[in-house]
Amino acid sequence: VACGVFTVSALIFLFKERSHVKAKQYNFVTALMNFVAAAAYFLMALQPDPTTPEAFFGVVVGSAPDGQGSFRDLYWLRYLSWAATTPLILLDMGMLAGFDFWENFLLIVLDILMIACGYVGAAEDALEFKAFAPGMVLFVIVMFRLANGVQLAAQTDDSDDKAAKMGLLLGITVVTWACYPL
Repeated sequence: VACGVFTVSALIFLFKERSHVKAKQYNFVTALMNFVAAAAYFLMALQPDPTTPEAFFGVVVGSAPDGQGSFRDLYWLRYLSWAATTPLILLDMGMLAGFDFWENFLLIVLDILMIACGYVGAAEDALEFKAFAPGMVLFVIVMFRLANGVQLAAQTDDSDDKAAKMGLLLGITVVTWACYPL
């Protein structure tokens, strides 16, 4: 179901008619983000039972030791999906807020490092909280810089409607992403 929703969304954004160059860029980034998410959900649906150590695309699923002689589930494909989609989300929001190349680049690199910390914490029981802490610090930095940039863009924009939409989009992103570690 999720694969279908993301695919339809991607197609809508891909073929949405926009004459303005910036609108096309937003649509293409959003379409790409949805295509990546659709592919990830499709591949996760093909995954064998994650509780058994079966090979899936050359990687053993459920291969993370739990420190007690057995294995815990490790959904590595989810981390790969996040490493591809969340930078696109940040790029989309950064483009909407008018960030320059370097501000977008900084947010994307910090985001990928944040996801890497989460993966290490999930894969290595002994590093679970040692990797979680820097990941959360990176999360706070990304959200803070994003919020400041969106707020600044909202203050300099003449349109109250655009400022309200950007604030709503930022709020949804912060709340949704804050729930992931839980």
